[in-house]
Amino acid sequence: MTIFHFSYEELSDMLQNKKKYVNTNVYKSMKEHVNECNACWNMWNRVRWDAASRSKDFSDLKEYFGQCYIPYFDSSWALANQWYSQNPSNEDEVANFYRTTPYYIYNSFIFSRSGDKISQIKSLSKIFKEYKIKSVLDYGCGIGLDGEEFLEHGFEVHFADFESPSTNFLRWRLRKNKLKEKAFVHNIETIKEKNINVDLIWSVDVIEHMLNPNKIFDVFTEKTRLFIYYIDSADKNGGRHPFHFDVNYNKVEKKLIELGFVKVNHEIFQIWGKNN
Repeated sequence: MTIFHFSYEELSDMLQNKKKYVNTNVYKSMKEHVNECNACWNMWNRVRWDAASRSKDFSDLKEYFGQCYIPYFDSSWALANQWYSQNPSNEDEVANFYRTTPYYIYNSFIFSRSGDKISQIKSLSKIFKEYKIKSVLDYGCGIGLDGEEFLEHGFEVHFADFESPSTNFLRWRLRKNKLKEKAFVHNIETIKEKNINVDLIWSVDVIEHMLNPNKIFDVFTEKTRLFIYYIDSADKNGGRHPFHFDVNYNKVEKKLIELGFVKVNHEIFQIWGKNN
C-alpha cells in the first residue's frame, strides 16, 4: 500500500492561495489530510515557518527569545501536550492554561505571519466607514498582531487577554516599536468593570477557545456598533487541537439579535452590525 504525502511545493501553494481556496472542498480535504498525517504535518510546519521567516517582524521573535529561540518549533504539539498534561475541565482551569502557556507566542506568530491566518482588515474598510468605526477592542488578542494592524490603519486600539507570556511579548513589541502610547493592554479577567466604550469588538480565532463564548458579550456597551468574529478551526478538536471547543452558533446569534444586531453578509467573516 502506497502512503501519500504532499510535497513542500504543494503545501506552499495551498498556503499562498488560502484566501482563494479556503471555502472549497479541495482545501478542506488537503487540510484534513495534513492534520491526520504526521509526515505532512511536519512538512506543513516547515512550510509555514519558512513563510513566517520572511515577515518584517520575524527578527522581533528571535530577539525576544534570544539564545532560547527554537527554529521550526512545533508549537501546535507543544500546546496540545501542555493541555493534555493540565487537563483543564472548567473555565478557571482553561483560563490558567492560557495564563501560563509560553507556546502561543510561537503559535500566534507562525499562524499570522506565514499567511495561514486570513487577515482582511484593509479590505473591510468600506464596512468600517459605513459603521463609523474609530475604536477597536481586540478581544483575545494573544500577541496582538491583529490589533497592531488596526493601529497601523489609524484606529484607537484596546488589547484584551489573560496576563500571560503572550501579553508580555505584546507589551515588549509595543515598547520596541514605539506604539506603547497609542494602545491600551487590558487584563481580560477585569475588563468588564472598566466598561471600555469602543465601536468594534474584534474576536477572530478566539471564541472557539472559550467554554462559554457568550461571555464575550460582557464587554459590549451601548457604543458597540460592530462585532466581527471568525473561526478557522471549527472542525478541529483533539490531537494537536484539543483546546478548540464546539461553538453553539445559534446561542451566539440569538444573543446578538437580542442586542439589536443584524448580520452583515461577508464571504469569510461573521459580521454583525447595529445602528446606534
